[in-house]
Amino acid sequence: MKTIFSTFVGSKLYGTNTVSSDTDFKGIAFGEHDEIIGLKTFEQQEFNNQQPDGPGKCEGTIFAFDRYINLCLKGNPTVIELSFADKSFWNHTTQIGTEIVEFVKNNFITKALFKPYSAYHRAQIRKLQSMERTGKRAEEVKALGYDGKFASHAFRLARQCTIVMKEGTLRPTLDDADKQICLDIRSGKFTKEEALTLLEDVDKQMYDAYQASTIPSAPDFNKSNEFVMKINKEYLERKFDSQFTEFKPF
Repeated sequence: MKTIFSTFVGSKLYGTNTVSSDTDFKGIAFGEHDEIIGLKTFEQQEFNNQQPDGPGKCEGTIFAFDRYINLCLKGNPTVIELSFADKSFWNHTTQIGTEIVEFVKNNFITKALFKPYSAYHRAQIRKLQSMERTGKRAEEVKALGYDGKFASHAFRLARQCTIVMKEGTLRPTLDDADKQICLDIRSGKFTKEEALTLLEDVDKQMYDAYQASTIPSAPDFNKSNEFVMKINKEYLERKFDSQFTEFKPF
């Protein structure tokens, strides 16, 4: 595996992290040559420093280049967003990694993102009402009557989707107002009824933005396919060998 790009993601990228948050990252890599043109396969590799949940924990996923583009074609927002992370969050990059990121930024902001964003948003709403938790989270849920972490995620997803539909760009790092609402939800400043009302409001905003959006309806598969073939061909011809350096996730 030859990593060509990685960035911090999760709460640290969104701006909703607290002193107890762990560190998450995602990235893109090339497999070895026989994993591209032979029978061997490489789709992704997971990393985990095996530390308990909290500020010392670090985990992440590095996707094979072609798998990453395929996931972008499917409109997976948690995968696409890594290409929109500000450079201050990057922890490993190369010239070819930057070229791939720019391709994603220029070709995958479409209305096809609405369905997965909406599905993730509603899944978080379902989860926030479940009382089945253990440890510290169980105490928090019992005190609030709902799971503030899932409620915060639901709000963030709806706001990010609304911005995609309205502005034609993805901003994984929240603005100050949205960030504060997420933190307030997480810390229990909203009752369950207030949180659900807020989520109903942003759900409607998200849907209205989708209905009015003028961004492309879907990414261009043929253009993406040609890009993957071009980059893989150049990789197999060893045009990027000088760019590869050791990847240290932790």
